Amino acid sequence: EEGKAICYFSNTGDKDSYIAMFESNSYEHKQSLDLISGNYKYFFRCIDAGGNSAEASTSFTVFIDKQAPIVTRAYKDEGLKIVTNEDAQCVYSLLGCNYVFEEGLPMLYSNPSLRKNHYVEWKTNTIYYIKCGDDYSNQPGPNTCNIVVNSVELENKETA
Repeated sequence: EEGKAICYFSNTGDKDSYIAMFESNSYEHKQSLDLISGNYKYFFRCIDAGGNSAEASTSFTVFIDKQAPIVTRAYKDEGLKIVTNEDAQCVYSLLGCNYVFEEGLPMLYSNPSLRKNHYVEWKTNTIYYIKCGDDYSNQPGPNTCNIVVNSVELENKETA
């Protein structure tokens, strides 16, 4: 029947430990799992209507991101540019770090598909209190910033 089968999975591979997958009886099979951080190995067994079976296993590691993005660089580049270590949304305040993320002024992306580069207009002698959050709602606390940037212009003095 063009690959139609019922598939089972197990985290031990023991004969009586296999459980039918939630979405099966087709040529595609799916099973949702709620896992904590760690290393895993799962075993699979599929049986078609003709009694043919196939077995396989896979190993993988689950890493759960619980940290706010890290600002890796901040500099002047046609405005204030900050770079984060992961895709993020960044906001700022001019009044201090004691603000809720959703109330911050949004920083812009030069390209929405490159969400590690964040920009805001450069205003000399301004202090930017910046917070960044990732796609998993990891962000600094209400009175904490990822970075505080003081925008100053340095004078270029020539020596005689």
